[in-house]
Amino acid sequence: PGRGRRLIGGLVSVVLERSRAAEVLLSGFFPTVALTDRPQRPRSSGFRELGLPWEADTAITRHLAAFLTSSGSDAAVSHVLFNGGVFRSPLLRQRLLDQLQQWFPGRPPVPVDGGEDLDFAVARGACYYGWTRQHGGVRIRGGAARSCYVGIETAGLALPGIGRPLKALCVAAQGMEEGTAVDVPSEEVGLVVGEPARFRFFGAAGRKQDQPGDLLSRWSADELVETDSLEATLPADEDSEDGWVPVRFHTQLTELGILELWCVHSPSGRRWKLEFSVRDELSATP
Repeated sequence: PGRGRRLIGGLVSVVLERSRAAEVLLSGFFPTVALTDRPQRPRSSGFRELGLPWEADTAITRHLAAFLTSSGSDAAVSHVLFNGGVFRSPLLRQRLLDQLQQWFPGRPPVPVDGGEDLDFAVARGACYYGWTRQHGGVRIRGGAARSCYVGIETAGLALPGIGRPLKALCVAAQGMEEGTAVDVPSEEVGLVVGEPARFRFFGAAGRKQDQPGDLLSRWSADELVETDSLEATLPADEDSEDGWVPVRFHTQLTELGILELWCVHSPSGRRWKLEFSVRDELSATP
């Protein structure tokens, strides 16, 4: 490393115009896009360093378009609550408002009134949320963004080269609120234990009518999307017959947005848990 005058003398300085910097930031992070645009997924290298799964597409507006259309609703955005230090810039706030107005012409969104402190908004919101949990108050609730299903293999004869048909059992309805739980009303289902098994899970953003316990026999590829399946060996139970135990489901959505699916064996009270993390990663624990 350099020291003293040699360090200062080795620096290179450039002049960057404000207009040029603003153009780079707006076109890179907040480009004007169509509501039907989606984040770009460029082909990645077969090898990569381990680390956080950062998004490859820097265009926030494309991610926002995908989020707003994922529910299948055509409702317009009526209000905007700015959050995070990036929106301290009036230029970025105005670009986002202009983009929303382009997507929903004739119904411009209205920024939420009131004092703002964008640097500490998340921390203060978390503190207020904790206070309302203890003392009561007004809370903004989002709930589950989509309905969740588990794949149930049907009983029947197996045909050469063709697997048994699969049914989808709804275990959580779209809009299920954090901190709530529900017993899924359904017939008992055989849970494979003591040997490797594959558990398949599905999600749907456009089937708001489905409720826990609804069993689907058919669906289109656009209705239900299969998430990452889970392969695990659950501990065997002394009451298991032929490597499986009859269970019913109990679903709980935690305050952190994690969906816990409990497989309950009623006679013994034994339970196995499957967890859906906020990043759609699945894990199983006894």
